[in-house]
Formats: sequence, structure tokens, C-alpha cells
Amino acid sequence: MFKTIMYFLIFLFISCDMDNKVENKTIEKFINSTSVDEIVKGYYLIGENKKSKFVKDIFYKPEDLRISHNYRFKGISVYQSKMIALKKISGLHPPNKITHSKDSVIIAFYYEWALNNKLLDSIR
Repeated sequence: MFKTIMYFLIFLFISCDMDNKVENKTIEKFINSTSVDEIVKGYYLIGENKKSKFVKDIFYKPEDLRISHNYRFKGISVYQSKMIALKKISGLHPPNKITHSKDSVIIAFYYEWALNNKLLDSIR
């Protein structure tokens, strides 16, 4: 009985690790897509799962104002999804409300946080 439980636990741990890798690949596929809906979904997944691994990707063209028309993310801009992801990863509320319009104060706020937490290599 003990061996059966141990095999089950080992299988469970391996399965969980494989799910994490698949999820990262899925996120990479979404954020590198040409579809705004998929890009927004990718940054949504990053924020929900607090994936700090993708902080560098968030700061690549953070001012992208294209808007999603998918029913789940309707009206959310790529910029907005990136800033919301940073809010969820950092646990910090930005100095201004995050909207679909670019706010350089919010970008600078999270950029400073990322630098201080060594999630970015250097200043732009």
C-alpha cells in the first residue's frame, strides 16, 4: 500500500511540473501572436499565475494601445492587460487608475519596481 501511495505522489509531482511547462509555452505562444485577443489573454494568464518570468516581455513595447474585441476581454488594451499583470505580480497598486490609455507614470512605477526586484537587467 505504501508503494502505491508513493508512486501516486511521484506521478502527481511530475504531472504538476509538466503542466507548468506547458502553460509557459502556451503563454509564450499567446504573447507572441499577431492576434490582439491572444496577446491580451497571454498577459491575463501571466497576471493570474503571477509569472514574474515574463516581466521582461511585459516591458517590450508597454504602450501598445490595440484593443481586444473578444467577448472575454472586450475593450481591454494590450497596455492595460500588461499593467494589470504587473499589478497582480507585484501586489502593488499603481499611483493612477489603469485604463485603456497609456499612462507613463504607471509604466515608470512598475519599471522601478521591476528594477528594484532584479526582474530586469538594466535601464532601457
